[in-house]
Amino acid sequence: MVKTKQSADYPLAKEGFTPKEIYGLAITSLVLGFAFSFNDWGPGGTFELSTGLQSLIITIALVGLTLLTRELVRRRYAKTEDATVEYSAWPSGWFYTILLAFLTNGYFVLAIPGSVDIKSTAFSRAGRKTRLAHLGPDEIALIILTGIFANVLLAAFAKLLVAFGYTSYITTQLFRINAWMALFSILPLFKFIPLTQAYIQGLFTHPASAKAGERGELETQIAHIATKRIPNFEGELVLFGSRAYWIFSFAFVVFAITTLIFIHPLASIVLSAILATAILVYFQKYF
Repeated sequence: MVKTKQSADYPLAKEGFTPKEIYGLAITSLVLGFAFSFNDWGPGGTFELSTGLQSLIITIALVGLTLLTRELVRRRYAKTEDATVEYSAWPSGWFYTILLAFLTNGYFVLAIPGSVDIKSTAFSRAGRKTRLAHLGPDEIALIILTGIFANVLLAAFAKLLVAFGYTSYITTQLFRINAWMALFSILPLFKFIPLTQAYIQGLFTHPASAKAGERGELETQIAHIATKRIPNFEGELVLFGSRAYWIFSFAFVVFAITTLIFIHPLASIVLSAILATAILVYFQKYF
């Protein structure tokens, strides 16, 4: 009997990654790898093809490793909550990332990895210590945060290697990639970018409606784009899932990434956690 290849016989299939997700992760890795290595095509601003290709390949591999780590951590934690995680790439973001890399000469990287779709796998969650019979927004926020915290830990790991004397292009890029990705992932404002694009497109498509200020075809088009074509990014899902989680995680990420530049990684993580907790307590008390 001849055995036929099953549809699930591809790498990462056992972790639940679909071909669409793998394709999105691969293209995102290529785009972000290009952006993060934009200035690394030769020493002192010169151009050396061999140096540039080496930098590009290393950076793409590091971005891919980072993205896979984020998603694997989320999937493992989601299983404990009877949930599944599906990665969703942002094709428009690929264009913005490349455009900004050229406009800023690679000094600003729009490190938006995409978004995730989280769904419950259980019909009923009886016996769980939760007030909801279904997956709650705060639980979704926690699942998302595990991936963002993975970025922080990878950045700390890169700095820990430096502290032990392992300074190289790899450790520099590993820190840079994870620092930018953690910061962009926790911010909740990136619907502004595609919504602005939608408004401009609608403005030129329906100028009369825009000038009159009426809720006409322009508003309908923007609403359709906002609800159908734009994903909810990670920071937005965390913020609207739990304000307390977002306040703590935002403060923690900002403090951690900043202090990792100057102090020992372990001290940075502990100090950042303490400062983030203090800020959360303050907001909980006075706001």
